[in-house]
Amino acid sequence: MLFRSGPSRLIKAVYKGNSKDAPVKSRRAKVIVPARVKVLRLWPRRVPWGGTVHIRGQLKGGYLPPAPAGELVRLRLGYGRSYTTYGVKTDVTGDGRFSVSYSFGPGSSKVVRHYWFEECTLPADDYPYAPACSRKITVRVGG
Repeated sequence: MLFRSGPSRLIKAVYKGNSKDAPVKSRRAKVIVPARVKVLRLWPRRVPWGGTVHIRGQLKGGYLPPAPAGELVRLRLGYGRSYTTYGVKTDVTGDGRFSVSYSFGPGSSKVVRHYWFEECTLPADDYPYAPACSRKITVRVGG
């Protein structure tokens, strides 16, 4: 089962049986609740080669481990189907807000590329939600 992010859920399954099968109560249930990662702002959406993109995001869904541990969020940078993990933000606590930036290398102004960014959580023992990613946001580089 897949649920929206939020607090833990208690699930109990019961089969009342029929004329051929006896009643059964479940012993185990697996519930996957993904984290909710939201990009609040990404700017600028058009940058020259060598320019910097800034991202503000928020990790939502309830409990966040206290400082200094916090929760882990990684930035993915992609082009087409390929992507790379740029960096990991390790101190997401409190209200879950975080900010990161990425600077592109130099390049010819004649070359234009459309890269996408997405923020994702990483698995952690003390965080009760499954890894999840924000929506992808495209940035035009060059030109």
